[in-house]
This record gives sequence, structure tokens and C-alpha cells, in this order.
Amino acid sequence: MDTERRRNVVRTAVGDEVESMIRRFAEVRIDRHLAELIARADQMGSIDRQLALMDLTDILEKFLDQGVLYFGEKDWVTEFAQAQIENLVSFSSTLGQPLLGEAKKSQVAF
Repeated sequence: MDTERRRNVVRTAVGDEVESMIRRFAEVRIDRHLAELIARADQMGSIDRQLALMDLTDILEKFLDQGVLYFGEKDWVTEFAQAQIENLVSFSSTLGQPLLGEAKKSQVAF
């Protein structure tokens, strides 16, 4: 199924607004765009900020429930989080969630 057709299926099922958020999520993924997101954090709209926070929370959750131990290829999460922990903590604070950053810092000590 091509991308446009999939987007139409999603749009029909959940509406334009949710389909748009799903599409935007790929553009604010932390692992792909952290430096860029940090640089433009003050200009991010509320939807992008919330999507970035959702991704930050997802990274933390992988450590909190120790699910990261069960990933077949976990290095993309563990190495990224360990190498970028200070940036992740700072970005969490910039987005108004300093406790999320501190929780992440305490968990990424693998």
C-alpha cells in the first residue's frame, strides 16, 4: 500500500487532525533530530512540543520498565541515551518538563 493511500485510510479512520499528528511525529523523533530540535525548541509549536515530549517519555519508559533489556537490537536506545543524556535532560527542561529529564538521568545508568 503506498504512503498516500495509507494516509487516506488513517485520515478516514481518525480524522485529519490525528493523521497530521502521526505524520508530524516522524519529523520530531528525538533519535533522528535531537540537535535540530534543541536548536529550534523555542520556535516549536505546541503540537510539536507535545510530540517531542511523547518521544522523550517513550525513551524513559524503555529504561523504567527495563524493556530495553529485551530488545533484540537495543543499542540504538542505550547508546543513544547514554551519549545524549545531558542533551535529553536539557531538552526535557526546555519543553517544561524538568522532572522527566531528571528521571531519565537516573535511569540511563546502564
